[in-house]
Amino acid sequence: MLRNKLSSIALACTAFVWTGHAAGQVILPDLVVEQVSLPANMGAVADIGPLEFRGALRMTTAAVDFVGWSGIWVSPDGSSLVGVEEGTWVRANLIYDSVGNLQDFRPVAAGLLHDDMGQPLADGGDSDAEALDFDGKEFFVGFETNNRVLRYRDIDGPGFPLPIPSAITDTIFRGTGFSSVAVIRDGSVIALPEYAYATASDRQAGAGFTAIPTRGWMETPFGAGPISLRAALPSLPVALANLPNGDLLTAEVHLQDDRSIDRAEIGLAPGTEAVIGGMINPCALATFAPPMPAWRIEGATARPGPNGETLLYLLSTSAPPVLYMFALPADRGCAGHSLAN
Repeated sequence: MLRNKLSSIALACTAFVWTGHAAGQVILPDLVVEQVSLPANMGAVADIGPLEFRGALRMTTAAVDFVGWSGIWVSPDGSSLVGVEEGTWVRANLIYDSVGNLQDFRPVAAGLLHDDMGQPLADGGDSDAEALDFDGKEFFVGFETNNRVLRYRDIDGPGFPLPIPSAITDTIFRGTGFSSVAVIRDGSVIALPEYAYATASDRQAGAGFTAIPTRGWMETPFGAGPISLRAALPSLPVALANLPNGDLLTAEVHLQDDRSIDRAEIGLAPGTEAVIGGMINPCALATFAPPMPAWRIEGATARPGPNGETLLYLLSTSAPPVLYMFALPADRGCAGHSLAN
């Protein structure tokens, strides 16, 4: 049943063991980072389309169910990454080789996310951080079970709620909340859940799942209101990223059966669709699937490259996780849509 599918993905997306330490101590002391490559034969499903592979890192720890971070942000110069997962955050330096390919991931700080009173978030549903973005002044963190977005001036400080009306949050199926948060070029914040019913009464009545647009929330400098992602079932949106030219990158996981995810679908949507009352309609850019080292992408972010390209960072929440880096040329996109500025 689709209900089982949604429940299993919600549980899978929140499995995480925190191994960080207090400030001043070694962060993730048993972390092992190794470079991995794409297979020579990508198989019948996986297809990176116009993306140019720029390196990948597999990360392992003593915790067998360590899955990395569902929400990631990379600084515009590419030097640092911030990630969030299960009420925790990490900051790491990113290292590149002589031609700019991703070479290493070195954690430098880690800690717990806090509520608006400065207290660590409670265990369970209150702490399942799944999405992250940064507008230059504040971090925005999306949570998947207790449906909310918190804004942090300092990722280690108190988090204050983004006002999202109950008309939006009451329609979200439990465990499929705000796993996609992005700050776009004009400073607007978009928060999308994985699945939402058409009405709160449908959710309360335990109605069956149907392929309807997923309705989220958009806060702009001039007002706020709903925004939707086109119907996606049996895929669920799990990440959203703003590209340097103003367009949007989406990541969706595809549910194969009651208990498994068989691929992740990466898409592009024009930035002009990011308006209150609008519908985001991504086109297919790439598909991650076996035999790739890891394919369940849940973290996505982007930055400008030195030669006009867009550099994408995609993090799988597998055990172990893999952080990918790709370049998207300025004149390449998916069918009917160009990324050219």
